Amino acid sequence: MRELKLSNVKVAGQSSGETSFNKVSLLLPFDGSDTATSTSDESDNSHTITFAGTAQLDTAQKKFGTASLLLDGDSDYIQVADHDSFDFGAGDFTAECWIRFAALGNNTIFSHWANGTASSMSYYLTYFNSSGILRLGYYLSGNADTSYSWSPSTGTWYHIALERSGTTIKVYIDGTSVISVSASTTALRDSEDPFRVGVFNDASTGSPSLDWYFNGHIDDLRITKGLARYGTNFTPPTSAHETTGGDGNLPVVLDADATGVRVDYDGSTNQTRIAKAWVNFNGTSTVAIRGSYNVSSITDNGTGDYTANFSTALSDTNGAAVAMTGYVDHTWGMPMYKDVSGSNPLTTTQFRVATVEPETTSVTYYDQEQVSILIFGN
Repeated sequence: MRELKLSNVKVAGQSSGETSFNKVSLLLPFDGSDTATSTSDESDNSHTITFAGTAQLDTAQKKFGTASLLLDGDSDYIQVADHDSFDFGAGDFTAECWIRFAALGNNTIFSHWANGTASSMSYYLTYFNSSGILRLGYYLSGNADTSYSWSPSTGTWYHIALERSGTTIKVYIDGTSVISVSASTTALRDSEDPFRVGVFNDASTGSPSLDWYFNGHIDDLRITKGLARYGTNFTPPTSAHETTGGDGNLPVVLDADATGVRVDYDGSTNQTRIAKAWVNFNGTSTVAIRGSYNVSSITDNGTGDYTANFSTALSDTNGAAVAMTGYVDHTWGMPMYKDVSGSNPLTTTQFRVATVEPETTSVTYYDQEQVSILIFGN
């Protein structure tokens, strides 16, 4: 068997996984054992996650997977060292997660902000129960914030997303836009503070004074840089985010065996067959096959009447056949499909075709020097 490998050829469909995975800056499914005080960043960055206070995984509550992050609202949070993957500039981005309040106080969802260091103010998202608002803090041309009146419940999972799409920054709750800020082409400030989940830094970079601790559970946190995933109101995810990349430009393997021509990626999975059989033969005098695949012989039924016999039978007769005929010193002939005993000319074991002279007014069978047949099917 000969095998032809074509690299980086775009194929219909893709491998499992997400094609935009290379844009994911941080991905925290928070899966693990109960009370664990560590978790893995499933993005390609593999950031180190630092747990503070009594922050831990909790298997009793989760939106997806096996666990979620549990924070007690007192001194618990997690953080990741500052990295350019959290600094979005003027580009698109999406920061999202699921939250579940255990108590309604001043709950910071996530922040990349140092309140006492102007050069490290970038963005934060906090719910203030005292005033009943969800506040987005951001630094474009200056320190600013905008709020949405919200009365969430404890014990309920909410999907929260902060997104920039072009010149607009939005906050979504359960897929509905509740805050919209015109950012023009201004870049968000590049903060030097760590990216934190569940707490706000009310002081300076290097000497933080942490406050507004989140009390409850957080799950499936994902930050995507360079991509606005939603752009408008949307239905929140119904399953955990993909933790692997998908590829729409996979290596393609073409090979042929007794079951047909196969197209797949990496040779491991049979996909749709392209052709089940083909043959090119001389139909004059003694029939002679020039080349073929899955055709064992040609039966000469008389002038201009041929049957191609398959080496391996088709699984059904619902396929399609293409035939082309011609003569070296003559006008190209016209193939006609002939039935076999009054039925479909294509059976599971053969295909019958007749060639006629197109220049005559009546049907006249005519031997053709060039006859080609191609069979598609299951």
